[in-house]
Amino acid sequence: MQALSLVFTGDSFITARLSSWRDTGFRRLVSILRSSDLSFTNLEVLINDFEGTPAAYSGGTYAAARGFVADELKWMGFSLVSRANNHAMDYGVEGMRRTDYHLSRVGLSWSGVGMNLGEARSPAYLDVSGMRVSLVSATTSFPPGSEAGEQRPDMRGRPGVNAIRVRIVYQVSEHTAALLRRVAGRLGLKIHGKKEFMLFDRRFRVGGEDRVYMEPVERDVEANLRQVSSASRQSDIVLFSLHSHQAVGPAESTPDFLRSMAHRIIDSGASAFVGHGPHVLRGLEIYRGRPVMYSLGNLIFQNDLVERQPWDLYYRFGLGLDATPADLYDAREKGSEEMRLRGFNWFTHGWRYWVTVAVKAEFDVDGEAKSIYLYPIALTWRTPRSRRGRPRLARGRAARRILEHVERLSKPLGTELRINEGYAEILF
Repeated sequence: MQALSLVFTGDSFITARLSSWRDTGFRRLVSILRSSDLSFTNLEVLINDFEGTPAAYSGGTYAAARGFVADELKWMGFSLVSRANNHAMDYGVEGMRRTDYHLSRVGLSWSGVGMNLGEARSPAYLDVSGMRVSLVSATTSFPPGSEAGEQRPDMRGRPGVNAIRVRIVYQVSEHTAALLRRVAGRLGLKIHGKKEFMLFDRRFRVGGEDRVYMEPVERDVEANLRQVSSASRQSDIVLFSLHSHQAVGPAESTPDFLRSMAHRIIDSGASAFVGHGPHVLRGLEIYRGRPVMYSLGNLIFQNDLVERQPWDLYYRFGLGLDATPADLYDAREKGSEEMRLRGFNWFTHGWRYWVTVAVKAEFDVDGEAKSIYLYPIALTWRTPRSRRGRPRLARGRAARRILEHVERLSKPLGTELRINEGYAEILF
Protein backbone atom coordinates (compact mmCIF):
# COMPACT_ATOMS: atom_id res chain seq x y z
CA MET A 1 0.00 0.00 0.00
CA GLN A 2 1.26 3.47 -0.87
CA ALA A 3 2.65 5.48 2.06
CA LEU A 4 3.73 9.07 2.64
CA SER A 5 6.35 10.23 5.14
CA LEU A 6 5.87 13.59 6.87
CA VAL A 7 8.10 15.45 9.31
CA PHE A 8 6.51 17.88 11.79
CA THR A 9 8.45 20.62 13.57
CA GLY A 10 7.50 23.56 15.78
CA ASP A 11 8.20 27.29 15.53
CA SER A 12 10.77 28.52 13.03
CA PHE A 13 11.80 32.02 14.14
CA ILE A 14 14.52 32.29 11.51
CA THR A 15 16.25 35.59 10.78
CA ALA A 16 19.81 34.57 9.79
CA ARG A 17 21.29 32.12 7.30
CA LEU A 18 21.70 28.52 8.41
CA SER A 19 22.91 27.02 5.13
CA SER A 20 26.47 28.14 5.84
CA TRP A 21 26.61 26.18 9.12
CA ARG A 22 28.70 23.00 8.82
CA ASP A 23 27.78 21.41 12.13
CA THR A 24 27.30 17.65 11.73
CA GLY A 25 24.20 17.51 13.94
CA PHE A 26 22.54 20.24 11.91
CA ARG A 27 23.36 18.52 8.62
CA ARG A 28 21.87 15.27 9.96
CA LEU A 29 18.67 17.14 10.81
CA VAL A 30 18.52 18.63 7.31
CA SER A 31 18.91 15.11 5.88
CA ILE A 32 15.83 13.97 7.83
CA LEU A 33 13.80 16.93 6.58
CA ARG A 34 14.89 16.40 2.99
CA SER A 35 14.43 12.62 3.02
CA SER A 36 10.72 12.84 3.86
CA ASP A 37 8.02 13.37 1.26
CA LEU A 38 6.89 16.54 3.06
CA SER A 39 8.28 18.61 5.95
CA PHE A 40 6.24 21.14 7.94
CA THR A 41 7.06 24.05 10.23
CA ASN A 42 5.28 27.06 11.71
CA LEU A 43 6.66 30.22 10.13
CA GLU A 44 7.01 32.54 13.10
CA VAL A 45 8.39 35.47 11.11
CA LEU A 46 7.36 37.76 8.30
CA ILE A 47 9.61 37.52 5.26
CA ASN A 48 9.01 41.14 4.36
CA ASP A 49 12.41 42.89 4.16
CA PHE A 50 11.01 45.24 6.86
CA GLU A 51 8.39 46.56 4.45
CA GLY A 52 5.02 47.57 5.85
CA THR A 53 3.97 49.63 8.86
CA PRO A 54 4.64 48.22 12.35
CA ALA A 55 1.41 47.34 14.15
CA ALA A 56 0.44 49.00 17.41
CA TYR A 57 0.39 45.63 19.19
CA SER A 58 2.85 42.76 19.02
CA GLY A 59 4.52 40.28 21.32
CA GLY A 60 8.03 40.63 22.66
CA THR A 61 9.45 40.95 19.14
CA TYR A 62 8.33 42.45 15.86
CA ALA A 63 9.16 39.43 13.74
CA ALA A 64 10.59 40.68 10.44
CA ALA A 65 13.19 39.02 8.25
CA ARG A 66 14.99 39.36 4.94
CA GLY A 67 13.82 37.69 1.74
CA PHE A 68 16.58 35.06 1.83
CA VAL A 69 14.79 33.35 4.74
CA ALA A 70 12.36 31.77 2.26
CA ASP A 71 15.31 30.32 0.34
CA GLU A 72 16.80 28.97 3.57
CA LEU A 73 13.61 27.16 4.54
CA LYS A 74 13.33 25.65 1.07
CA TRP A 75 16.99 24.61 1.20
CA MET A 76 16.42 22.84 4.53
CA GLY A 77 13.68 20.73 2.95
CA PHE A 78 10.46 22.41 4.04
CA SER A 79 7.53 22.48 1.63
CA LEU A 80 4.56 23.43 3.83
CA VAL A 81 4.24 26.13 6.53
CA SER A 82 1.55 27.52 8.79
CA ARG A 83 1.26 31.28 9.14
CA ALA A 84 -1.58 31.70 11.63
CA ASN A 85 0.24 33.06 14.66
CA ASN A 86 0.62 36.19 16.76
CA HIS A 87 3.33 37.69 14.51
CA ALA A 88 1.56 37.31 11.16
CA MET A 89 0.38 40.95 11.10
CA ASP A 90 3.35 42.62 12.83
CA TYR A 91 3.83 44.76 9.71
CA GLY A 92 0.24 45.00 8.55
CA VAL A 93 -1.16 43.94 5.20
CA GLU A 94 1.95 44.97 3.30
CA GLY A 95 4.15 42.76 5.47
CA MET A 96 1.75 39.85 5.01
CA ARG A 97 1.63 40.27 1.22
CA ARG A 98 5.39 40.61 0.94
CA THR A 99 5.69 37.27 2.78
CA ASP A 100 3.20 35.80 0.28
CA TYR A 101 5.52 36.88 -2.51
CA HIS A 102 8.69 35.34 -1.06
CA LEU A 103 7.03 32.02 -0.19
CA SER A 104 5.52 31.76 -3.66
CA ARG A 105 8.84 32.68 -5.20
CA VAL A 106 10.52 29.57 -3.75
CA GLY A 107 7.50 27.26 -4.05
CA LEU A 108 6.51 26.97 -0.37
CA SER A 109 2.81 26.36 0.37
CA TRP A 110 1.03 27.91 3.34
CA SER A 111 -2.30 28.53 5.06
CA GLY A 112 -3.66 30.54 7.98
CA VAL A 113 -3.66 34.12 6.65
CA GLY A 114 -5.56 35.87 3.90
CA MET A 115 -7.13 39.04 2.58
CA ASN A 116 -10.33 38.05 4.40
CA LEU A 117 -11.51 35.39 6.80
CA GLY A 118 -12.59 33.01 4.06
CA GLU A 119 -9.07 33.04 2.60
CA ALA A 120 -7.43 32.72 6.02
CA ARG A 121 -9.53 29.66 6.90
CA SER A 122 -9.08 27.95 3.55
CA PRO A 123 -6.83 24.87 3.33
CA ALA A 124 -3.60 24.81 1.40
CA TYR A 125 -3.23 21.83 -0.93
CA LEU A 126 0.01 20.16 -1.92
CA ASP A 127 0.40 17.21 -4.29
CA VAL A 128 3.36 15.03 -3.38
CA SER A 129 4.40 11.46 -4.25
CA GLY A 130 1.07 10.74 -5.89
CA MET A 131 -0.97 11.83 -2.86
CA ARG A 132 -2.69 15.08 -1.92
CA VAL A 133 -2.04 16.76 1.44
CA SER A 134 -4.04 19.67 2.85
CA LEU A 135 -3.27 22.06 5.71
CA VAL A 136 -5.70 24.15 7.76
CA SER A 137 -3.97 26.61 10.11
CA ALA A 138 -5.45 28.59 13.00
CA THR A 139 -4.30 30.48 16.08
CA THR A 140 -5.79 31.14 19.51
CA SER A 141 -3.05 33.71 20.27
CA PHE A 142 -3.14 37.01 18.39
CA PRO A 143 -2.86 40.76 19.07
CA PRO A 144 -6.03 42.86 18.82
CA GLY A 145 -6.91 43.73 15.25
CA SER A 146 -4.97 40.93 13.58
CA GLU A 147 -8.03 38.69 13.20
CA ALA A 148 -9.24 38.33 9.63
CA GLY A 149 -12.80 39.55 8.98
CA GLU A 150 -15.38 37.96 6.70
CA GLN A 151 -16.62 39.41 3.43
CA ARG A 152 -20.14 40.79 3.17
CA PRO A 153 -22.11 41.57 0.01
CA ASP A 154 -21.80 45.26 0.87
CA MET A 155 -18.40 45.37 2.61
CA ARG A 156 -14.95 43.94 1.96
CA GLY A 157 -13.34 41.61 4.52
CA ARG A 158 -10.38 42.43 6.74
CA PRO A 159 -6.96 40.85 6.07
CA GLY A 160 -5.50 38.84 8.92
CA VAL A 161 -5.21 35.44 10.59
CA ASN A 162 -7.61 32.55 11.04
CA ALA A 163 -8.35 33.27 14.70
CA ILE A 164 -10.08 31.01 17.22
CA ARG A 165 -11.03 33.24 20.13
CA VAL A 166 -10.63 31.80 23.63
CA ARG A 167 -12.31 33.17 26.74
CA ILE A 168 -10.56 32.88 30.10
CA VAL A 169 -13.11 32.20 32.82
CA TYR A 170 -12.43 32.47 36.54
CA GLN A 171 -14.81 30.15 38.35
CA VAL A 172 -15.23 31.24 41.97
CA SER A 173 -17.18 30.09 44.97
CA GLU A 174 -19.92 32.17 46.57
CA HIS A 175 -17.46 33.14 49.30
CA THR A 176 -14.80 34.32 46.82
CA ALA A 177 -17.45 36.18 44.80
CA ALA A 178 -18.52 38.05 47.93
CA LEU A 179 -14.89 39.07 48.59
CA LEU A 180 -14.52 40.32 45.01
CA ARG A 181 -17.73 42.36 45.31
CA ARG A 182 -16.43 43.90 48.52
CA VAL A 183 -13.09 44.84 46.92
CA ALA A 184 -14.88 46.28 43.88
CA GLY A 185 -17.09 48.38 46.14
CA ARG A 186 -14.10 49.82 47.98
CA LEU A 187 -12.50 50.76 44.65
CA GLY A 188 -15.69 52.37 43.38
CA LEU A 189 -16.23 49.72 40.67
CA LYS A 190 -19.65 48.44 39.72
CA ILE A 191 -20.39 44.74 39.22
CA HIS A 192 -23.33 43.74 37.06
CA GLY A 193 -24.71 40.23 37.21
CA LYS A 194 -25.07 37.65 39.96
CA LYS A 195 -23.92 34.35 38.44
CA GLU A 196 -21.51 35.91 35.97
CA PHE A 197 -19.79 39.30 36.02
CA MET A 198 -16.81 41.25 34.67
CA LEU A 199 -14.14 42.74 36.93
CA PHE A 200 -10.69 44.09 35.95
CA ASP A 201 -11.52 43.00 32.37
CA ARG A 202 -11.82 39.42 33.58
CA ARG A 203 -14.87 37.16 33.40
CA PHE A 204 -15.94 35.58 36.69
CA ARG A 205 -18.47 32.76 36.96
CA VAL A 206 -19.98 31.93 40.35
CA GLY A 207 -20.41 28.31 41.39
CA GLY A 208 -18.13 25.45 42.43
CA GLU A 209 -14.53 25.54 43.57
CA ASP A 210 -12.15 28.34 42.66
CA ARG A 211 -10.36 27.53 39.41
CA VAL A 212 -9.39 28.96 36.04
CA TYR A 213 -10.45 27.44 32.77
CA MET A 214 -10.65 28.42 29.13
CA GLU A 215 -13.37 28.00 26.57
CA PRO A 216 -13.04 28.62 22.83
CA VAL A 217 -15.74 30.49 20.96
CA GLU A 218 -17.82 27.68 19.50
CA ARG A 219 -18.61 29.58 16.33
CA ASP A 220 -14.90 29.80 15.49
CA VAL A 221 -14.31 26.13 16.28
CA GLU A 222 -17.25 24.98 14.17
CA ALA A 223 -16.04 27.00 11.19
CA ASN A 224 -12.64 25.28 11.36
CA LEU A 225 -14.21 21.85 11.76
CA ARG A 226 -16.10 22.49 8.53
CA GLN A 227 -12.86 23.33 6.77
CA VAL A 228 -11.26 20.11 8.02
CA SER A 229 -14.26 18.08 6.92
CA SER A 230 -14.21 19.69 3.49
CA ALA A 231 -10.47 19.15 3.10
CA SER A 232 -10.85 15.48 4.05
CA ARG A 233 -13.11 15.05 1.02
CA GLN A 234 -10.59 16.81 -1.24
CA SER A 235 -7.29 15.27 -0.11
CA ASP A 236 -5.75 12.04 1.18
CA ILE A 237 -4.16 13.53 4.30
CA VAL A 238 -5.43 16.54 6.29
CA LEU A 239 -3.13 18.38 8.70
CA PHE A 240 -4.38 20.90 11.25
CA SER A 241 -1.95 23.42 12.72
CA LEU A 242 -2.76 25.45 15.85
CA HIS A 243 -0.66 28.20 17.40
CA SER A 244 -1.67 28.53 21.05
CA HIS A 245 0.13 30.23 23.95
CA GLN A 246 -2.62 29.62 26.49
CA ALA A 247 -1.85 27.57 29.59
CA VAL A 248 -3.22 27.05 33.08
CA GLY A 249 -0.15 26.53 35.25
CA PRO A 250 3.21 25.63 33.67
CA ALA A 251 3.58 26.31 29.95
CA GLU A 252 4.16 22.56 29.38
CA SER A 253 0.66 21.73 30.62
CA THR A 254 -2.04 21.15 28.00
CA PRO A 255 -5.25 23.11 28.69
CA ASP A 256 -8.44 21.04 28.69
CA PHE A 257 -9.94 23.11 25.88
CA LEU A 258 -6.97 22.35 23.64
CA ARG A 259 -7.25 18.61 24.09
CA SER A 260 -11.00 18.66 23.48
CA MET A 261 -10.54 20.77 20.36
CA ALA A 262 -7.81 18.49 19.02
CA HIS A 263 -10.05 15.44 19.42
CA ARG A 264 -12.90 17.15 17.59
CA ILE A 265 -10.56 18.10 14.76
CA ILE A 266 -9.40 14.50 14.39
CA ASP A 267 -13.04 13.35 14.53
CA SER A 268 -13.78 15.75 11.65
CA GLY A 269 -11.24 14.08 9.39
CA ALA A 270 -7.75 15.35 10.26
CA SER A 271 -4.88 12.88 10.05
CA ALA A 272 -2.71 14.87 12.44
CA PHE A 273 -2.93 17.83 14.83
CA VAL A 274 0.30 19.79 15.21
CA GLY A 275 0.53 22.47 17.89
CA HIS A 276 3.09 25.17 18.69
CA GLY A 277 3.13 28.55 20.40
CA PRO A 278 4.22 28.29 24.06
CA HIS A 279 7.88 27.91 22.98
CA VAL A 280 8.19 24.69 24.99
CA LEU A 281 7.39 21.05 24.35
CA ARG A 282 4.06 19.59 25.41
CA GLY A 283 2.92 15.99 25.44
CA LEU A 284 2.11 13.86 22.42
CA GLU A 285 -1.04 11.76 22.20
CA ILE A 286 -2.33 9.09 19.85
CA TYR A 287 -6.05 9.63 19.37
CA ARG A 288 -7.92 7.15 17.20
CA GLY A 289 -4.60 6.06 15.76
CA ARG A 290 -3.62 9.58 14.72
CA PRO A 291 -0.89 11.81 16.20
CA VAL A 292 -1.79 14.84 18.31
CA MET A 293 1.24 17.02 19.05
CA TYR A 294 0.14 19.69 21.54
CA SER A 295 3.32 21.73 21.13
CA LEU A 296 6.60 21.02 19.36
CA GLY A 297 8.34 24.03 20.90
CA ASN A 298 11.02 25.92 18.99
CA LEU A 299 12.88 24.54 15.99
CA ILE A 300 14.77 27.72 15.09
CA PHE A 301 14.90 30.54 17.63
CA GLN A 302 16.79 33.60 16.36
CA ASN A 303 14.45 36.25 17.71
CA ASP A 304 17.33 38.36 19.03
CA LEU A 305 18.93 38.63 15.59
CA VAL A 306 16.11 40.67 14.05
CA GLU A 307 17.98 43.56 12.45
CA ARG A 308 15.44 46.31 13.17
CA GLN A 309 12.69 46.94 15.69
CA PRO A 310 10.12 49.75 15.78
CA TRP A 311 10.08 52.56 18.30
CA ASP A 312 7.30 50.89 20.32
CA LEU A 313 9.60 48.11 21.53
CA TYR A 314 12.41 50.48 22.51
CA TYR A 315 9.89 52.61 24.40
CA ARG A 316 8.62 49.54 26.29
CA PHE A 317 12.09 49.06 27.76
CA GLY A 318 12.74 52.75 28.43
CA LEU A 319 15.24 53.25 25.61
CA GLY A 320 15.66 56.39 23.50
CA LEU A 321 16.25 57.02 19.82
CA ASP A 322 20.03 56.63 20.24
CA ALA A 323 19.69 53.00 21.37
CA THR A 324 20.77 50.18 19.04
CA PRO A 325 19.19 46.74 18.51
CA ALA A 326 21.94 45.26 20.70
CA ASP A 327 20.99 47.70 23.49
CA LEU A 328 17.35 46.66 23.11
CA TYR A 329 18.07 42.92 23.33
CA ASP A 330 20.33 43.48 26.36
CA ALA A 331 17.48 45.31 28.10
CA ARG A 332 14.95 42.65 27.14
CA GLU A 333 17.06 39.85 28.61
CA LYS A 334 17.22 41.77 31.90
CA GLY A 335 13.45 42.23 31.77
CA SER A 336 11.11 45.18 32.15
CA GLU A 337 9.23 46.08 35.32
CA GLU A 338 6.07 44.60 33.81
CA MET A 339 7.86 41.32 33.10
CA ARG A 340 9.17 41.16 36.65
CA LEU A 341 5.69 41.75 38.07
CA ARG A 342 4.45 38.83 35.97
CA GLY A 343 7.31 36.64 37.18
CA PHE A 344 8.43 36.12 33.59
CA ASN A 345 12.06 35.71 32.55
CA TRP A 346 13.09 36.07 28.93
CA PHE A 347 13.59 32.86 26.94
CA THR A 348 17.36 32.87 27.39
CA HIS A 349 16.90 31.75 31.01
CA GLY A 350 15.60 28.19 30.66
CA TRP A 351 16.67 24.85 29.11
CA ARG A 352 13.09 23.97 28.16
CA TYR A 353 13.00 26.73 25.51
CA TRP A 354 16.01 25.28 23.71
CA VAL A 355 14.99 21.66 23.15
CA THR A 356 12.47 20.06 20.82
CA VAL A 357 11.78 17.00 18.69
CA ALA A 358 11.13 16.45 15.01
CA VAL A 359 8.25 14.01 14.58
CA LYS A 360 8.48 11.76 11.52
CA ALA A 361 5.27 9.89 10.73
CA GLU A 362 4.35 7.58 7.90
CA PHE A 363 0.75 7.68 6.69
CA ASP A 364 -1.10 5.33 4.36
CA VAL A 365 -3.39 6.47 1.56
CA ASP A 366 -6.34 6.49 3.99
CA GLY A 367 -4.61 9.04 6.21
CA GLU A 368 -3.81 6.57 9.00
CA ALA A 369 -0.45 6.79 10.79
CA LYS A 370 1.57 3.56 10.52
CA SER A 371 4.75 4.58 12.35
CA ILE A 372 5.90 7.61 14.36
CA TYR A 373 9.49 8.42 15.30
CA LEU A 374 10.83 11.26 17.45
CA TYR A 375 14.24 12.81 16.83
CA PRO A 376 15.64 14.91 19.70
CA ILE A 377 16.92 18.38 18.83
CA ALA A 378 18.97 20.76 20.94
CA LEU A 379 19.18 24.42 19.96
CA THR A 380 22.45 26.22 20.56
CA TRP A 381 21.75 28.05 23.80
CA ARG A 382 24.56 29.33 25.98
CA THR A 383 26.40 30.94 23.12
CA PRO A 384 26.74 34.51 21.80
CA ARG A 385 23.59 35.83 20.12
CA SER A 386 25.18 35.45 16.70
CA ARG A 387 25.10 31.65 17.10
CA ARG A 388 22.15 31.17 19.44
CA GLY A 389 18.98 29.31 18.42
CA ARG A 390 20.35 26.99 15.72
CA PRO A 391 18.96 23.43 15.74
CA ARG A 392 21.01 20.23 15.68
CA LEU A 393 20.20 16.59 16.35
CA ALA A 394 21.14 15.74 19.91
CA ARG A 395 23.27 12.74 20.79
CA GLY A 396 24.16 10.69 23.84
CA ARG A 397 22.97 11.90 27.24
CA ALA A 398 21.54 15.11 25.79
CA ALA A 399 19.34 13.13 23.40
CA ARG A 400 18.10 10.81 26.13
CA ARG A 401 17.30 13.73 28.43
CA ILE A 402 15.12 15.35 25.74
CA LEU A 403 13.33 12.11 24.91
CA GLU A 404 12.71 11.31 28.58
CA HIS A 405 11.29 14.83 28.96
CA VAL A 406 8.82 14.13 26.13
CA GLU A 407 8.03 10.76 27.68
CA ARG A 408 7.13 12.39 31.03
CA LEU A 409 4.90 14.95 29.32
CA SER A 410 3.19 12.33 27.16
CA LYS A 411 2.60 9.58 29.71
CA PRO A 412 -0.46 11.26 31.31
CA LEU A 413 -1.99 11.28 27.80
CA GLY A 414 -1.63 7.51 27.56
CA THR A 415 1.32 7.60 25.15
CA GLU A 416 4.09 5.01 25.38
CA LEU A 417 7.55 5.61 23.97
CA ARG A 418 10.37 3.20 23.26
CA ILE A 419 13.59 5.18 23.68
CA ASN A 420 16.49 4.02 21.55
CA GLU A 421 19.92 5.45 20.86
CA GLY A 422 19.29 8.88 19.34
CA TYR A 423 15.56 8.52 18.66
CA ALA A 424 12.29 7.21 20.12
CA GLU A 425 9.33 5.34 18.68
CA ILE A 426 5.72 5.83 19.72
CA LEU A 427 4.02 2.52 20.47
CA PHE A 428 0.42 2.23 19.36
